[in-house]
Amino acid sequence: MENAECCDYEILVASALLHDIGIKQSEEILGYNSGKTQEEYGPSIAEKMLNSIIFSPGKILKVCEIIANHHSPSRHDYIELIILKEADRIVNKLEGD
Repeated sequence: MENAECCDYEILVASALLHDIGIKQSEEILGYNSGKTQEEYGPSIAEKMLNSIIFSPGKILKVCEIIANHHSPSRHDYIELIILKEADRIVNKLEGD
């Protein structure tokens, strides 16, 4: 592909693995979860996890921004966020959500 934007695979994989990490805390605190609550609770949990494995601070910030935006209209134009949203959309469609 000509002029294709580069994707950081570490950010993409971390975002894919952690994008719904806020579900459990949302359910424990609020009794339910939604895309918005996942975006609210997920980043701080992901940040702690990624800091514990000495992930790059710049990459942690980007992963947290992706988690905080994966159900909302994009406030960032990260290629990793675009890929995650599309993959999440496909999975949710296959699961009937």
